[in-house]
Amino acid sequence: MKTVLLGLAVVIAVALLLVLRDVTSRGKRRQKFADQDAARQQAEDSPVPGLAGLAATQNWQGPLGDPGFPSGDTVKCIGNLTIALHGALDPDSWRRTRCRNLGLSHSNGEPTYCMADRQRLVHCYRGQLGGYSFVVGNAYTTISVVQAAAYNGPLPAGEDLEAAFCVLSLPTQPTWIQLVPAIRGPLSGSRHRSGHPDLDARYTLLTPDLHRGARLISDQLAAFVASRDGWAFTLYQNTLICVTLAPLGSGDDARQLTSATAQAAALLGRG
Repeated sequence: MKTVLLGLAVVIAVALLLVLRDVTSRGKRRQKFADQDAARQQAEDSPVPGLAGLAATQNWQGPLGDPGFPSGDTVKCIGNLTIALHGALDPDSWRRTRCRNLGLSHSNGEPTYCMADRQRLVHCYRGQLGGYSFVVGNAYTTISVVQAAAYNGPLPAGEDLEAAFCVLSLPTQPTWIQLVPAIRGPLSGSRHRSGHPDLDARYTLLTPDLHRGARLISDQLAAFVASRDGWAFTLYQNTLICVTLAPLGSGDDARQLTSATAQAAALLGRG
């Protein structure tokens, strides 16, 4: 009997040691992932060279902790355009494939949105240009790590997709349009033709009303967008949202993005 009890005690002790080791290991991995995420956010939050100086000379307000967008749809749309850009143009093939498989779907009610774990807008400034009010900054959209069904341990925070954005306030439009770089994948089945061959060769048009949507794309706007690389935009309600694949790396990047967005707004046709 004593031998049985001693054996049972040994088994319980070993089991407890294994559980303790697993808990300790998970705790270390969880802390490692948290430290990695914190370091990544710290790097993303580092000042953009020359941006504060440009903002001061142009009387821009910022940096803004909250851009103050009237609708959460604006932030979602920035994330969607970021994912679409990386799905078409990201130099990393694995990341490009993941972005293409994030469930892009066409909706007649609102612009296409994607699921993302987290969206952060940083280095945001508000200003005026050409009669338009705008907010410019950098966006980081986190896509999650896929968890296997048999694993319930700690996971990395995911991977951040970086981009720059400019949101311009406009009069309310009769319909919405979305232009993203053309890819073969989830968006291809919903693709419309704008009637501008150069634009259609490089971009996918999404809109619930093709007649009105195509009329918003003037010949000048089509030529302007078709000539650009790493660029996408959505015209939705009273905002024009432009997103670029490369984040702001300098004050001059912000100046060019705001100028290009204002030029796109000025070239819009009448829907």
